[in-house]
Amino acid sequence: MTEYKKQGQQREKGRIIIKRRPRPEPVQEEDNEIEPVELREGERVDLIIGEVTPMGYKAIVNSKYLGMLYKNEIFQPLKLGQQVKGYIKKIREDGKIDLSLQKKNVDDIDGLSEKILKMLKENSGSLEFSDRTSPEKIYSMFGVSKKIYKNAIGSLYKRRLITIDEYSISLIKDRDQGASKREGKRGMAEKPVKRYRIVENKKGDRR
Repeated sequence: MTEYKKQGQQREKGRIIIKRRPRPEPVQEEDNEIEPVELREGERVDLIIGEVTPMGYKAIVNSKYLGMLYKNEIFQPLKLGQQVKGYIKKIREDGKIDLSLQKKNVDDIDGLSEKILKMLKENSGSLEFSDRTSPEKIYSMFGVSKKIYKNAIGSLYKRRLITIDEYSISLIKDRDQGASKREGKRGMAEKPVKRYRIVENKKGDRR
């Protein structure tokens, strides 16, 4: 009798009744995420840095939503609980939010291009930065990601304002000199040409 009890069995009127434990119902995970309908891509938001994952950092957005900062786009030290400004990079179809610490738009690239031109002129026309420079060095100097930096110097290169070498970028000075020469030639061509006329007097002398 004691042995049966230990096994969860019980005798009743010559029969053995086995008491089976009820199967636990599967636990359904509650979806606590709120649909980010109040956010839009490119919007500036308040972030609180959360736990580190293999993909990057989780972050709380505007004290309400949950998003992700990807590690290959982070160029500054972050720590748990740190409050920073960020931007909505993308809102996925499943409601997940991709975040960025830099805002990317045409105005930012144009502004950075002008900043690089100014720095080149202040540094004898050359900077030890190229498209091979590390993302950390680029961020420490310009405060932007390497992708935005490459877009900016690419724009300057297409406008024929700079050259890009393996380890540096340089201002094209011959372009301005060539323009000055062309202007000079054009000015010379526009000057009136003095013309002389030979007049014969009555005695046949020439003046």
